[in-house]
Amino acid sequence: MNQLPIQQVKGSAATWRHVSKLFTNHMDAWGVALIIAVLALIVHDALNWRNATILLAIACAYWLGFAYNDYRDAPHDALDEAKGRNNFFVACQIPRKWVILSLFALSFGLILGAFILFELRGLLVAALSLPVIWAYSGRPIRLKSRPGLDLLTHTFFVETYPYAVTLLLLGAAWNRLDVALVVIFFFGSLSAQLEQQVADYEIDARTEPNFTTRLGPKRTMLLLRLTTILLAAAGFWFFFEGTIPIYMVPFGLITAPMLAHRFLRQPGQQRLKLITRGSMVAGLLYAGVVLASYDLW
Repeated sequence: MNQLPIQQVKGSAATWRHVSKLFTNHMDAWGVALIIAVLALIVHDALNWRNATILLAIACAYWLGFAYNDYRDAPHDALDEAKGRNNFFVACQIPRKWVILSLFALSFGLILGAFILFELRGLLVAALSLPVIWAYSGRPIRLKSRPGLDLLTHTFFVETYPYAVTLLLLGAAWNRLDVALVVIFFFGSLSAQLEQQVADYEIDARTEPNFTTRLGPKRTMLLLRLTTILLAAAGFWFFFEGTIPIYMVPFGLITAPMLAHRFLRQPGQQRLKLITRGSMVAGLLYAGVVLASYDLW
């Protein structure tokens, strides 16, 4: 970390602005995981104060995972002005011990404190989740730089995992709606990773391998559009055949602009922040409406 071309942040206002990036830079990741866990509780009529701690644990775990990824990606992100500007660990030079003690230790405490309420199941989930956070970004394993494994890890652990884990913690039996949602989340997570890798192709090609650097940006773009079509088709199918209830439809409508943009953008072009942030805020707000109207569903 000490050899990075890091610009030391000066002034309290600038420091707080960069600290805020720790929580907002990947809001689409931990926010989506939070929404998915909310849906699992609603579907199984399991919303109470004890089970609400699952939401805290999942939000913290996904925030931790993406913050740790930023920490490990800092040497690469520093090579790109836009990515470096959005990575807290590039903009602010902080000794490793303070990162671990002040940020990661707090997250570990919240995650374990919430999961332990679910006894053995909670401990098993923590025992699986926390090592995956390290293995995806940390060396020597660093799954994100192993073509194929990078895609599989993201597909199974970003959007699919929070739903399955919530059901595991609840000890709930799976139903038809659970299967439908997991299929949708599977394609959503797969396509989201392809989209991110296509956007980051130029810098990834100079730093480390991944699925897209091996396959090539044009073919990956075709695969991205195909998986997006499968995602939309799955949503339409499960709705029109009666599995998905009407109150979940707005979540699909909220994501529609992001999905549509995938057919307009070119390899190397980043997602439009206005669409991404707007969709995420709208999704979280609607999740709040769903929670507030819980008894009506």
